[in-house]
Amino acid sequence: MPDTNWIREELILALDLYKRFQGKIPDTRDSEIAALASLLADQVLLDEKSEARTGRSRASIIFKLSNFRSLDPEAKNKGKEGFRNVGTLDKTIWKEFSSNSKSLAREAERIRNAIAHGRAEIEPLRANLHILRLLGDELIGSPRLAVFELVKNAYDADAELVTVNLDLDSENPSITVKDDGCGALLRG
Repeated sequence: MPDTNWIREELILALDLYKRFQGKIPDTRDSEIAALASLLADQVLLDEKSEARTGRSRASIIFKLSNFRSLDPEAKNKGKEGFRNVGTLDKTIWKEFSSNSKSLAREAERIRNAIAHGRAEIEPLRANLHILRLLGDELIGSPRLAVFELVKNAYDADAELVTVNLDLDSENPSITVKDDGCGALLRG
């Protein structure tokens, strides 16, 4: 089962976004929500302790912003309520950064820079639009994460050996994942 607990860095980035929205909770289609979901998807690939997680959905980010709203006295004064199921680490991050916007912004920028540095070290996966659609770009935020998810699924099917073949230079680009687990061959 995937790890659903948010880690410190994810919470700092979410609180930074909450503060930039000034306590307003946007729609899942908001570009800032999409950008954070993409950032968190890449963050999970850079942290070897995060193998079980696959990033955060836009909806889960909205829920987290709503958790922060429940801790926000300014929101309460305006009659705005958030979700009450707030974790201990949520409260800790709120207490540490809610009244120090400059410190929060610096720490969020440090995390963003670390992720950007990690992105630069990872050779980008080139894929055309056809491949992205096959991988379900609406379900999984990046091509690298999609391949990661396919391999993870193979091991979830008790595979002992997984082979990934990327053929992106031919007329019909494809990604083939073969495994010896309890699943079928997937071609795209």
